[in-house]
Amino acid sequence: MVNIMRELFANSLNLQAGQAVSGVARKTRSLRIASGRVWITVEGELSDYWLDAGATFCVPAGRLVVIEADKLDSRVDFLSRPSAAAGLAAQLGRLTQGLLAGKRHAANAAPCSSH
Repeated sequence: MVNIMRELFANSLNLQAGQAVSGVARKTRSLRIASGRVWITVEGELSDYWLDAGATFCVPAGRLVVIEADKLDSRVDFLSRPSAAAGLAAQLGRLTQGLLAGKRHAANAAPCSSH
């Protein structure tokens, strides 16, 4: 079940196992998986992402994003400011994850920048 939340990207998000939420960020935001494991899909991207605790992700502005907790309760923290460094680290992490899994989709994500 997906819950539509108007201000999904406020501070943090606690999800029970299997719970999904969706929303559109007003501006580009960085998030960090504080605990658990989540699945993220972004409108317009061909691939989805699986992120474990400690991973970061750049949420693009103006596109629908769905976040779902895997088999454990999960917490997602939305960082106060996206940074180019955090975005680049997230992109490199996804690229590494994709390469290890034999996939190329991770390289398509753009890093966050502070505009």
